[in-house]
Amino acid sequence: MKNLLIILLAISTLGLYSQVIDQRYAPKYNKYRVDYNGFSVNWDSTLRIPNFVYYKLIYDSLYSYGRNVFGCDYSVPKCTEPWEYNYSGYDRGHLMPSASAITYEMWDDCYWMTNITPQLPNLNRKLWKYIEDFERNNSYPYVYIVTGTIVKDTNYIENTDIAIPNYCYKAIYNPSKQKMIGFLVTQNSIGYPYSYAVPIDSIEKVAKINLFYLLPKRLQKSLEKSINYSKWTW
Repeated sequence: MKNLLIILLAISTLGLYSQVIDQRYAPKYNKYRVDYNGFSVNWDSTLRIPNFVYYKLIYDSLYSYGRNVFGCDYSVPKCTEPWEYNYSGYDRGHLMPSASAITYEMWDDCYWMTNITPQLPNLNRKLWKYIEDFERNNSYPYVYIVTGTIVKDTNYIENTDIAIPNYCYKAIYNPSKQKMIGFLVTQNSIGYPYSYAVPIDSIEKVAKINLFYLLPKRLQKSLEKSINYSKWTW
């Protein structure tokens, strides 16, 4: 009886902390897939940055836990070390934003370096932050998001083999309201999100990726070709 109680407690604890996101709207994982609490990473071990990160936001569950310490996930091939960014001129830019976490465990996992890409400070701390604010402010009742990197010209952080992406993107889908919006920026982009809002199919053409491909084809085609920024802001 005692052993049974221990097993039931272990199962209960596993269910509490293993917050696996459903994959119904995820792109195909063509690199090394890593599942964390509440999000999944398509890790490019050649470029040593995430190709994309997929996650779900629930508006009423958002909570800020502050900042954490970055760490290397040694279970992942060629994971970057936090110190490799030191004095590089690039920030450690989150793809899954820590402020968009819906649980403590999800927030904690956001600080694995598998979720990090090089971003110039002026992008990471301004425009990219504004785009992250947009996703949180417009996540009612819930949204699915793919955030990714695009490497066209392979440049690296000095003295490392960490690739610097030419573009970063964010694709947001609200299933209950049947609307989509995308954002596509370069390292030197400045300003505000509305200037960089694009249809999802524009991102797909540049990134060579099929986003939200599991949706019915007719619905996918309809939602991905248009954009109405004003319908998202409230």
